[in-house]
Amino acid sequence: MAIFYFNLFLTVAYVGILWFIQVVYLPMLPYIDAAARENFAEKRRMNFTMVTYPVMLFEAASAVFLFFMASQSKAYPLFAAATMLLVLLLIYTFMMRNKTLKEYDRDFDPAVHKKLLKQNLVITLGWTLRFLLLIASIVVSA
Repeated sequence: MAIFYFNLFLTVAYVGILWFIQVVYLPMLPYIDAAARENFAEKRRMNFTMVTYPVMLFEAASAVFLFFMASQSKAYPLFAAATMLLVLLLIYTFMMRNKTLKEYDRDFDPAVHKKLLKQNLVITLGWTLRFLLLIASIVVSA
């Protein structure tokens, strides 16, 4: 059960990071000076990678472990749905949003910024739904 709570903690941490990015960080990007954009993008990539990738990696690893170990639980369908959602969100994040972010880093374009906000909102809402599914699995198994 401890690994489930570790997974839940990581999910909560990542949901908080995503909401911060969606509400605070992304709306501020257009205000970065064009001369500082390249240096800023490089620092952002490094800092965000150091914070987000370990959380995502450990969350995914613990979710996959639980996916195979908790199949006898009556909350398993909810947990399985949360795990499948996690897989889809990771694919979407790495295939779509990261590509758009690289495109945005090359040159500021309001259309790309708007696309980035929409893609990140999908990810943020998806991870929030994952969190709610995990909470529901606690309620069902109690």
